[in-house]
Amino acid sequence: MEQFDNYLQQLQPMHDSTEDILNKFSGFRQHLDSILTKHRNSVHEAVLETRKDIKGLEILLSHQIQEIIRSEVRKSFETQAVVLRSQANTPAPLYDLKDTIKHLLMQGQINKAFHQALLANDLNLVEYTLKSADHNAVFTPDCCLEQKVLLSLIQ
Repeated sequence: MEQFDNYLQQLQPMHDSTEDILNKFSGFRQHLDSILTKHRNSVHEAVLETRKDIKGLEILLSHQIQEIIRSEVRKSFETQAVVLRSQANTPAPLYDLKDTIKHLLMQGQINKAFHQALLANDLNLVEYTLKSADHNAVFTPDCCLEQKVLLSLIQ
């Protein structure tokens, strides 16, 4: 038994050092837990602060985008109004229509040619079409002009 007691006495310093190490690990773990809790809390606060900042920026950005869209729509309407006003005073180029009508007449599309002239609301263009058209093709007993074209010419 004495040998066993001696053996236990030899193990005692090792047991004490192991217990000391375990206590240090426990203290280290508690220290790490407290640091982790502090960091977790600071990260949570930072996330909340960031969310608050982002929400504020969203609202600000939304207002700015709405204002920009309003401004661009207003500019677009103003530009469109200017274009419409300027088009009202500018007649369509007559030579383009004359060329188109001449081309249609050369292809034998008499109805389309008269229709183009009538759509232009220009008496000179209608007269040009009448003069340029082949009278033998237009004014025959089986007239090739559509009824709506004839009625428009009569008016």
